[in-house]
Amino acid sequence: ALLRSQPRNGVYWIQPSMSNEPFQTYCDMDGRWTLIMRIDGRKTTFAYDKAIWRTKATYHKADVDIDASKETKLQSYWTLPFNELKLSMVLGGVTKHVVVRYTSSSLYDLIADNLYRPTRLG
Repeated sequence: ALLRSQPRNGVYWIQPSMSNEPFQTYCDMDGRWTLIMRIDGRKTTFAYDKAIWRTKATYHKADVDIDASKETKLQSYWTLPFNELKLSMVLGGVTKHVVVRYTSSSLYDLIADNLYRPTRLG
């Protein structure tokens, strides 16, 4: 029997059906998630009232590696449908994760209209 190697975590070119062109993003093949944004809560770039949430514009799109230190907003923000969001935060030097189960055609469609939507964590 031939063993097929598993895809590795890393930067991949993807083209979701809602995208006109392929773009690079980080894909975690073990956890089956794709990077949409990286936000530094100590900065105001992605503060609640900022217009960046309501635009289909990238921010530092070349900085897609998971270990990169820059904030980023990728095309996946408005082109990638999802059923779950994995939020990761560094608290006291330890990375913590929470998964929010919610279905949307994109994070942009969920956030940009500025309407409240209840969620359940877990």
